[in-house]
Amino acid sequence: MKNASLSKERQVINVGHSLGMTIPPEMIKALGITKETKLELTLLDDGLKVTKKKDNLSSQFVTAMNETLVEYHDALEALKKSDE
Repeated sequence: MKNASLSKERQVINVGHSLGMTIPPEMIKALGITKETKLELTLLDDGLKVTKKKDNLSSQFVTAMNETLVEYHDALEALKKSDE
């Protein structure tokens, strides 16, 4: 990992009724995090692992799927009813 030596200590803070922490700017830049980025927290025996969640579907796939659902809506509804 190219940024394995990048380590920072953070203070836990109150965020509403939860607890949180800030992410240092250099880590935000290194990971390409924005306010829309989804992070995954994994509980380990000795702490938390925080990873940037990867998008499983490309935007092109989602667009194609939505167009297909619109185009074949009636046929899909008929199949759904025949399955009930």
